[in-house]
Amino acid sequence: MEEVIKIQDIIKDRMNYYLKEDLGITSISNANSRQIGKAFTKFYVKDVLAFICNFDGDLIDEGLSADGSDDIDIDFIYQNANQFFGYPFCSGET
Repeated sequence: MEEVIKIQDIIKDRMNYYLKEDLGITSISNANSRQIGKAFTKFYVKDVLAFICNFDGDLIDEGLSADGSDDIDIDFIYQNANQFFGYPFCSGET
């Protein structure tokens, strides 16, 4: 019988990984919404966009450091040749 892997389990595992790595939180159930948002942003950028857009892994952390108190709602920014990628992932804007 083939193993069925649930996508939500993969996402949950990666979210828990980033919560623990960055914030020392051992489970998503122990995190508040801001912490979950930060972990999801890191998951989305490092595990999804990096693959789809072929981002340079060494520059991803620099782009994630754009998130802060005076960031004008920018959670990630990245430059690749003459293109800029940026998005306010956690602000709720589209």
